[in-house]
Amino acid sequence: MTSQDSVPRTQDWSLGSTGGPVPSTGYWVLRILPVLLLCLAGCWPTHNPAPEEEALELYEHAEQLYAEKRYAEAAPEYEEVIRHRNRWKDPHVKLARCYEATGRRAQAIRAIEKLLAFDRYDEEGLRERARLQALGNP
Repeated sequence: MTSQDSVPRTQDWSLGSTGGPVPSTGYWVLRILPVLLLCLAGCWPTHNPAPEEEALELYEHAEQLYAEKRYAEAAPEYEEVIRHRNRWKDPHVKLARCYEATGRRAQAIRAIEKLLAFDRYDEEGLRERARLQALGNP
């Protein structure tokens, strides 16, 4: 047995252009594959969207309906947005306006009062409530 046979065989670390050893392809596969798998697993769309994401999508659709003056269809969309994000001011105001446009003034006032329940000094909410109350009962 020669002296070379008794030495365990290791990777041939020849010098690269940087002056250091150059790892083999297997080395890079073992280093990069787990990271790649973790990235892919984390990016795979298997989870349900967050309530905030749903609220934003619903809000965009409600805004489109509101712009088209389709108030009866927009109202349930705004209600759902409020269910997901109840402290968002604009859906409360728009919901009240939808109710008013469809002849439901009492519900419009309640929608504004829900806004004022968490922000009692909101100027737009106070103005809307005063305006709706000034119009009297339907």
